[in-house]
Amino acid sequence: MMNLYLCGMMESEISETPEQLSQDNPVNNTSAPQKAEKPLMVRLDISMTTDLIGNKWRPEILWLLLQGTKRFNQLRDAMPGITQRALSLQLKDLEKQEIVTREVFKEMPMRVEYTITAKGLSLKPVLNAMHKWGTDQIHGGEANDIPKKEKKPKTPPPPPSNVLTLF
Repeated sequence: MMNLYLCGMMESEISETPEQLSQDNPVNNTSAPQKAEKPLMVRLDISMTTDLIGNKWRPEILWLLLQGTKRFNQLRDAMPGITQRALSLQLKDLEKQEIVTREVFKEMPMRVEYTITAKGLSLKPVLNAMHKWGTDQIHGGEANDIPKKEKKPKTPPPPPSNVLTLF
């Protein structure tokens, strides 16, 4: 059987079926009919976002940089538990992906500042949503509540027709 991985394509956009693809491949071509597998749809939009901010430190780094430009040591001091190496690797990768910029000042001692880019700023709604959800979980807010069916208040049954009501 052949596994078909589609990146960001809808099933209707595919011109060849898995059967047609396997018939063209001499390795997979057998005389016995093969059961067609349903193509696996990969959500590139979600995968790209989680690849970008889906590790332990990146959301926190980006959250801090949303507050303004920071020096390396300011970031490290604001993130208890992160090692210097881990922070350095994360910042290099974020710079490579054009999410942050790194500016080196040629002075003694050397000063390096990190600033979030416009591309990085586009992640602000995602980070705000993560922040709100986390805050709600800590403080028992709306995100922690499971929606329940609203119960209508019970009204007393009407009085029997043979009873005289005076009001």
